[in-house]
Amino acid sequence: ILDYILKLQKQLDFTMVMVTHNQNIAQTANTVFKMNSGLIEKVYTNKNVKSAYDIEWWIIFIACQIRAHFYVFINGQIR
Repeated sequence: ILDYILKLQKQLDFTMVMVTHNQNIAQTANTVFKMNSGLIEKVYTNKNVKSAYDIEWWIIFIACQIRAHFYVFINGQIR
């Protein structure tokens, strides 16, 4: 789904705002606003924007385990 949204954004040339706690997903953005407690801490531009297939999804899985959540995503569904 993320790959489809990113391709659609490029094709139709619209601005998209995505909110995530995941640094890997942030690698798919041109510009990243890093926030803490509702305040912008840092703004940066990714020099090497990655596709949804280029980011490391296994790190997302590990991060979920560390936060005491255990989600398994299979074909876009939570199992």
